[in-house]
Formats: sequence, structure tokens, C-alpha cells
Amino acid sequence: MRRARATMPAGVTGIAMTMLAAAGCATSDGSSSGRPLSGTTAVAALPAATEGLELRRFFVPIDPKDRSVALGALVSEGLLAKVTSGPVDSAGTGVEPMAPCGIALYRCRDEDLAAVVARLGGSPQMHSTILGTLRDWAETETVRIERGRTVFLGGRPRTLPDALLRLSLRGWCFPTTDGARARVEIRLTTEELRGDRPALELTPGRLRSKELEGGRAATEIAPGEVLLVVETPLVPPDDAAADGLAVAPPPTPAAMLLAERAIAGRATVLVVGAGFADMLPPPAPPTEGPRAPR
Repeated sequence: MRRARATMPAGVTGIAMTMLAAAGCATSDGSSSGRPLSGTTAVAALPAATEGLELRRFFVPIDPKDRSVALGALVSEGLLAKVTSGPVDSAGTGVEPMAPCGIALYRCRDEDLAAVVARLGGSPQMHSTILGTLRDWAETETVRIERGRTVFLGGRPRTLPDALLRLSLRGWCFPTTDGARARVEIRLTTEELRGDRPALELTPGRLRSKELEGGRAATEIAPGEVLLVVETPLVPPDDAAADGLAVAPPPTPAAMLLAERAIAGRATVLVVGAGFADMLPPPAPPTEGPRAPR
């Protein structure tokens, strides 16, 4: 069986590179040297001369209970803010757009990102990809679902056909009267397979792609902000509380894409940031007032 290979679409402007600590592995022309990462994590901001999106990947400990407690504490302390949509309920919160698929979105100040990662247990590596302006969808994570696999979707177990599960994003920067902003859109799709290849529609070259229920979100980030894409930890009940009948639920789509995919015992946290170089004209130089008489 051949493994599906993720590709970067033609709409991606920018370069992909992998960073290591403060030094990094990128060559002088911006290309990646391809060396494996090791050592401690560097939470580097997007280069000031770059305009568009940047995707960083961190790998935090997988334990769902510890991660759930840490996320709740970070929200309570104001280091993270949940991204919601729709009308606000009685508790003062809105709907989490991708919760049915097991994904939680958080807004965070870039200057607080290192502290957030440390509170989640730290990450031995950080991968950074400069995406630039994405008008078309770019897949970031892909996994194959075998026929008959049970997935926890929309609050209940579901059996999916043989398919590819993809997490994709797109986004771009734009000016506003209050300064520059970046729009970020995320979606989850499945593409049915026939044999080892995606099934094609009647129109040549088009994949039979289906968006999952609760599988799309759109938000904006301002300069100095980043968006965290996190798998919502499913914490099974304790044996004592469940009278010895505690059973781990099936994995969510997010768990299949982000849990232990890159490093055993680690969950991937995606961080989307943006650079706004040349987005707005530089401020006009101060005008000189009248000179005092000599």
C-alpha cells in the first residue's frame, strides 16, 4: 500500500523552511537544509520582511488530562482566548466552530507563546513553514482512514469509508482602518479512495472532496497575535467514577491528524502567525515647525 503524500499547491507563495533553536537550519537563500531537529524549542517570530502566513508546529506531551487542565488554566489566566462564533450564550461564550471534529482554536499573543508551550509540557522540536499568501487551500496534515474505521464525530461514533482525511488552511493579509489584519480559514475534508488513489468526479482532475460537519472555521489575527490549532483532549472517566466500565472513546478527526502522528507520545500543536511587511504605507515623517528667529 502506498502512503498518501501531502503536496503544497501552486497557490502557495513563500518558502518552506525548518528552524532549530536560535540558529535554524535554513540556508542563506531561505531554503531548508533538511537536517533533523533536536535540542530545545525556539519560538521565533516571522521575519519582519515577510508578508503572509507562517505555520509553526510544536509537539507537546500527549497525556489528555494534563493537557486539558493546562489549557483551562491558560484560558483562566488570560494567556489564551478561545475562538468562538455565532451568538453568545448565557455564560458569555459563543460556539466553538470546529468542536464537532475535536479541534479547539485559541488566540494568543506572540510574546506569550513560549510560556504557553512550556505550560503545555514543552516541545523538543519546532518546525516552521513560511506560506505567504494562500488564496487556495494548502493541506497541512493528512492521514488515511481505513475502511470501516470508527471515528468520534459530532458527538457520536461514525464509521467512515476508505478515505484521506485532510486538514487544510488558507489566508491572506489586508489593511483596515485600524491597521493590518490576517484572515485565516481552516477546514477538514475527506476524499474517498478507490484502491490507493483518490476517487475522481466526472469532471477531470477534480477530487471527490467532502467537508466534515463542523469542519470549517474562519477568523482574523492582528499583528502580534497567533492562532493555535489544538486537538481537544478527550479525558476518559476514572475507573472508580465509571464503576469499572470506563472505555476510551474512538478517536476524533483531530486526534487522527494531530495525536502521535509526528512523534510518539506527543500531540502536534499548530500555530498560525502572519507577517505584515509593506501591508500599509510607512508613516509620514514629522513635519518641521517654523524655525525660531535668530
